[in-house]
Amino acid sequence: MFSIRKNKFYSLRSRLTFMAMGVVLLPMLLATVFSVFSYREQINRSLTRELQASLGACKLYYQNIEERLALTTMATANDNTCKTTLRLGVLPQLQKQLETLAREYKMDFLLATDTSGRIVAMYPSITDSAADISQHPLVRRALEGKTVTITIQEDHPLLARAAVGGPDNWQQQTELLIESAVPIKNRDAQIGTLLAAVRLSDNTPMMQAMQKAAGTDHTALVTKDKFFAASYPFEIHLTQLPKVIAELKTANSVKSLTILRCSMDGERKVFDLFDIAGQDGKPAATLVTILDYERAWILIKDAVLQIIVIFLAAILLAAIITFFVARSISSPLNALSLAMQDMENGTLGQTALPVNRNDEIGKLVRGFNAMVKRIQTFTHSLETEVTVRLNAQKELADEKERLAVTLHSIGDAVITTDTAGKVVFINNAAEELTGWTNGEAQGQAAATIFSLIDEKTGATIASPVHTVLETGRPTTLANDTALVAKNGVIRSIADSGAPILDWDSNMLGVVIVFRDITHEKRIESELFKVMKLESVGVLAGGIAHDFNNILAAILGNIEVAAFRIAGKDEGASALLAEAQKAIMRASYLTKQLLTFSKGGNPVKDSASLPAVIQDSADFVLHGSKVGCEYHFPKYLWKAEVDIGQISQVIQNIILNAKHAMPEGGKIIISGDNITDPASEPLLKSQEGCYVRITIRDSGSGIPPEIIDRIFDPYFTTKETGNGLGLAICHSIIRKHNGHLLVQSEPDQGTTFSIYLPVHSMQINSSGTRQAGLESPARPIKSARVMILDDEMIIREVIRHQLTALGHQAVLVENGAEAIRMYETLQAAGTPVDLVIMDLTIPGGMGGKEAASILLQKDPNARLIVSSGYSNDPVMANYQAYGFRAAISKPFELTELQAAIEEALRP
Repeated sequence: MFSIRKNKFYSLRSRLTFMAMGVVLLPMLLATVFSVFSYREQINRSLTRELQASLGACKLYYQNIEERLALTTMATANDNTCKTTLRLGVLPQLQKQLETLAREYKMDFLLATDTSGRIVAMYPSITDSAADISQHPLVRRALEGKTVTITIQEDHPLLARAAVGGPDNWQQQTELLIESAVPIKNRDAQIGTLLAAVRLSDNTPMMQAMQKAAGTDHTALVTKDKFFAASYPFEIHLTQLPKVIAELKTANSVKSLTILRCSMDGERKVFDLFDIAGQDGKPAATLVTILDYERAWILIKDAVLQIIVIFLAAILLAAIITFFVARSISSPLNALSLAMQDMENGTLGQTALPVNRNDEIGKLVRGFNAMVKRIQTFTHSLETEVTVRLNAQKELADEKERLAVTLHSIGDAVITTDTAGKVVFINNAAEELTGWTNGEAQGQAAATIFSLIDEKTGATIASPVHTVLETGRPTTLANDTALVAKNGVIRSIADSGAPILDWDSNMLGVVIVFRDITHEKRIESELFKVMKLESVGVLAGGIAHDFNNILAAILGNIEVAAFRIAGKDEGASALLAEAQKAIMRASYLTKQLLTFSKGGNPVKDSASLPAVIQDSADFVLHGSKVGCEYHFPKYLWKAEVDIGQISQVIQNIILNAKHAMPEGGKIIISGDNITDPASEPLLKSQEGCYVRITIRDSGSGIPPEIIDRIFDPYFTTKETGNGLGLAICHSIIRKHNGHLLVQSEPDQGTTFSIYLPVHSMQINSSGTRQAGLESPARPIKSARVMILDDEMIIREVIRHQLTALGHQAVLVENGAEAIRMYETLQAAGTPVDLVIMDLTIPGGMGGKEAASILLQKDPNARLIVSSGYSNDPVMANYQAYGFRAAISKPFELTELQAAIEEALRP
């Protein structure tokens, strides 16, 4: 063999590779950098145009507000009733007319003065409204016969107070207003003036309308040191915005795109603004429009990522092309150089150099090969030639054997054919799937061994072998293709076929590679079923929530009615008690509905298990041939469980037992108290006390080889099963911190053991059950309780219940109103002692969000969460969200009292 050079760095191939890579990659790198910067500038220019257009729309909207106020004020001044009552001094009638017009034209205040500038009528009416405002800049100009409309920071106490509705507890502050003043004339003689205003301070609806019209993310009104209004005041850092605007003006940078980071949410914003002219042409306020720069930045990052990916792909492609081009040039020259060096050393190569090209290099190699061949003619004997031939045949046989071993060893099934479509070889995996051995299959038509049908229609599908032979290109099968084995078994398969080519690209045959995907398709089908079940769960959860709200209203009214007639009418009290029991049974049905809906951890409560178990088992076995016996001790402990979820566990296990006894049989359910877990060999935990529920059937049992898989999702031995029943049971018991164990032998039946933790207060030092677990109701002080619920009937029912318990009620409809009322009452010295919050408020702030804000403002706030979604994660872990107690709808009066006591406990 020819020797190989040790140092290849300065070879011809290396130099060609580096040169080609440099020529290709440098322009690509420059183009990539230019594209990134160009795209970013394009996005910035687009944002600038969008921001300027939004600002123009805001200007036009604001000018429309000013013009509308000016027109309505002039219309009011020309109103005959106003002029006549002012001229005749009929002030009560004037006052009434001003109120009517102010409401009609949506003015925040409207007043009339005489020619001396003293107020003679005003809306809203204020006790000290008869004041002299002749020195007010707008009134003074109106007294001069001029009409003026401007934006002003109103600091006149009377006018600022009137702008906010004239409350008695008003604290003096500056209000941002649009004011319009016009003279009132009668036959060209001025008889007074008219002053009207629209309030801009805290006018969120107007700012939202302006934002919507302008198509921007936020709008706000600020001055250099004060914030007046915004479209979404809770989403903007109110204290920082005036400072930011002042810095922008100082830097004189508002004419170009300005990107700043908002300190409230950590996202970059784009600002533009204009000053609203006030008195003497000075700015009265600044109108700010804000766009989210993060949207553009995401586009830029996505574009950069795409360009980088393209650049890397191009690098890889250029490297591959360069490598092969360089190799095509340098490889034959390198081989020729090594061969010449060996000839200098007196050694001839045993094989001629390969020639597959017709250029100058090809001619050089041919000439060298011819020279070597002539030399070898005189130096090699016939024996040497025979030896070489035998060695070549042996190598070919070894290679064929290695190929056969490889094909037999791989996991996918492989079938090879000749150009006539006859089978040449099938491996072990193909033998297993087709049912044909390699010896039986050889020489058979491929369509006979590899018989395909359409899974949906059963129609025969053409063999991919014929497709590859006709087209000469690789092919794949459709998604619904199935293989019919020799014994008639049908399996779903995934298949690909490709031609077998020699070095000259001549077709030698076809290779088919396929695998069994029956199990994968089944899992895919089961996943689709699970998705449909999840949709049903969402619907069930919504129905249960609404039904629980209705039941809460009915139950509350019944309990309040029963409380009021207690001791007066025993017959009516008994009827109300029966109605109350019926409602609680209906509530249990909604909890069963909620079991199907998506939820978090179980909402546990101390419950007696025998009644739950018997109801669940009887429901499943109703009308079947299977009977059930119950053996429960008299003093079986209560367990901390979610009744709905435990009912689902019992039903799933009983249903499996029923299916295991199709000809009928008996199920025995028993319960006992476990005080020493160490005595239970199968119990994993060694601490605490448990209630054990044992369910034993007389069915066919579970084979030992699959008993360890029965709790796996999607594992089933039934043709129509989905394999989720026992997996759900195992998940529910695990979330209850319990254990689900199984023992079974073929033809001996199956025993399921459920271990559920017992509340520690039920166990005394001797391990026996204590009597009187529930502490008697104890009186608590009269409390002021705020009720947050979006449904009025629920609020009223809870108010009646609280009144019956001796408490005061404050009613609010949504979270924002609750926060405002809480702060108002706290500032007035009559704070709220407790807040009962509905978890879900459609279209508004619910209990979870409101609780977070309230606890930030008052860490000592005492909160109770309430919801018709009893399986909501917040209800299960209410303390993690800052609540003192949780109560599920519908609830009884005693449950409400217990929750209030728990929340007010020090």
